[in-house]
Amino acid sequence: MRIYPQIYSQRDNQWSGLQLGTVSGATIGAYGCYLTCFAMKAGYYGHTVTPNALNDIFTSKNDPTKRLYVQGDLLDDDALTKVFSDIVFQQTYDFAKVPANLGLLQQLASDEATTVTIEIDFDHNLNDGIQTHFVEIAEYDGTTFKIYDPWYGTLDDFALHYGTDPKTTILKFVVYHGNPVGQAVSVPSADFTRLVYNSTQYDSVTGYFNLPKQPDGKDADFGEVKKLLDSDHQTITDLQTEVVQTKNTAATLATEIQKINETDSAAIQTGLTAQHDRDALQGRLSLICQALSLPTTASSKEITDAIAMIKSQAGKPVPTPGRPKAIKTFADWIALGFALLKAKFGGGK
Repeated sequence: MRIYPQIYSQRDNQWSGLQLGTVSGATIGAYGCYLTCFAMKAGYYGHTVTPNALNDIFTSKNDPTKRLYVQGDLLDDDALTKVFSDIVFQQTYDFAKVPANLGLLQQLASDEATTVTIEIDFDHNLNDGIQTHFVEIAEYDGTTFKIYDPWYGTLDDFALHYGTDPKTTILKFVVYHGNPVGQAVSVPSADFTRLVYNSTQYDSVTGYFNLPKQPDGKDADFGEVKKLLDSDHQTITDLQTEVVQTKNTAATLATEIQKINETDSAAIQTGLTAQHDRDALQGRLSLICQALSLPTTASSKEITDAIAMIKSQAGKPVPTPGRPKAIKTFADWIALGFALLKAKFGGGK
């Protein structure tokens, strides 16, 4: 079935009271059914135009030489092609004196690129003369017969207003061909809700990433979104690699710091031991200086001279400094001092 994007009523208050063509007293509301059919047909082929706007084009008020109305308010069957060259008039099939060929109508209706405007007897009563009316075919498959009716502005079954014998009610087919705009597709409510949600989410994604819209105003193409997401994914992968490398570096540094701490601990312990030994030697030296009645700041020479004096006064042999072994260190002097003290105060045998 053809889905016309706009279904117009010739009796819409926006234009129903406007003059049709150039005939005084003729209005779109009363006589503009063919005009309104052409406006709906134009929308199907991608040219959105209201009945009043199309009426102005057909009237061509500024240039009477381009006027398309015949006898002031009538239209030729090929009038729409003269306005929109891509909507191509094909042929008119006249059934004013013979029954309408419904098999041909079914064949024409099977091609979505083809549209058929049909002229009918409005009250479908041949006994009271012809009351011309035009409607647009929406669907005809031999059984289902649906029309866009400009009098009501609705999509209806043909039989609703025009009887059950279309062969006698239909007076002619006016056939056009072109490239229709995208067809509307009926979808279940749940699917429609999901599609709306997905579309809204996509709008949010493109807005969040501040992606520019396409020249036609639509959101950025999905390829642009994918390109951006791929770039972000690569950035995340690179950062994860850097995190692993940083962790490895940190572990190596921690090991080195531990080794340095262990070395520092050993050095500190060695220093403490040396300090302890130094303090012990200093204590012993203080005792020697006290025993020799010397100040604790006495030099090694002063200590040696004092010990030599004690030796000369004691009158008995004592160890002689420097004789058994060479005195090279401060500790050697301390040991010598204790040996002399021991000799002086009776420690020897």
